[in-house]
Amino acid sequence: MAMSKGSEFFEMDVETEYESFARPSNAESVAEDENELTWAAIERLPTVNRTHMAFLRRTSSETSHEGERTETIDVTKLDRKKRELVVKKALATAEQDNFKLLLGIKERLNR
Repeated sequence: MAMSKGSEFFEMDVETEYESFARPSNAESVAEDENELTWAAIERLPTVNRTHMAFLRRTSSETSHEGERTETIDVTKLDRKKRELVVKKALATAEQDNFKLLLGIKERLNR
């Protein structure tokens, strides 16, 4: 272990210092725990069943619940309305590369 020569210094960002001590509200921690439990349950499914599962995020404007709600769905058992909603949400996201998504769908359909 090298000894310090006293020339090192630490730079701290004051804004992030206060954020690190912030406590999440109980509702946020419950929602996060619920999400983790759902992921764990899906990971325990056999591979074939796992490929049929998807998460559908719905905002408060789309449902009667407050806030954002995540729904786990089996894509093989969707009616027309839900199929359209899944495709619409998948293609409407800005952070996904739509070309990669469509290429993946094409490869999956060709199998």
